[in-house]
Amino acid sequence: MEILVTVSILTIVSGVTFGAMRIYDISLSMGTTKAYLSAQANQALSKMVGELGLSSKARVYDTATLNPSPPPAYNVPFSEGVLVSEIAFMIPLKGSQGIDALGNIVWGDGGESGTNLNGQLKYYVGTDSKPNQFIRDNFSSGGGLDISKRRILANDISSVQFTLSGNSLTITVIASKAMQRGNIPALSVPMSARVDFRN
Repeated sequence: MEILVTVSILTIVSGVTFGAMRIYDISLSMGTTKAYLSAQANQALSKMVGELGLSSKARVYDTATLNPSPPPAYNVPFSEGVLVSEIAFMIPLKGSQGIDALGNIVWGDGGESGTNLNGQLKYYVGTDSKPNQFIRDNFSSGGGLDISKRRILANDISSVQFTLSGNSLTITVIASKAMQRGNIPALSVPMSARVDFRN
């Protein structure tokens, strides 16, 4: 009888201990995943805020419409109050190439592709080497994609939304990832930032 009571107590203690360890393991995994997702969302936002801060409201374009001639480019102005999931824009060329003889700003892709006058950059969520990657593409002044300049800015980004209001562009990023342990739904981390255009 005493052996039966002892075995029962040990079984209960073991069950409680293993249950607590399982909860701790899942909590630790969730915390690590959330920290990773926060870092990915922050990485995407930091790059966007830095580059879009160099742009101008007049140089931010709707990517739903590609004007085929001449040259093919995204040149439909970005509408206020409309939520979009991708955006094209221009930034000044680098160094002395960024100002013309009259002192005007020379717009393009920032000079990353040499003197790509009127080249554009585009941000969107897509698939390059795996799904849900936040991608930055370069388009030449002729409208062609320069795949050699493609940059993956972050991974596990399920959604990016841009909204223009006045001279401010609000960017909302959602990073998400399925948990590897337990029956836990995918974790999501939303993050937002605002870019105020100077001109």
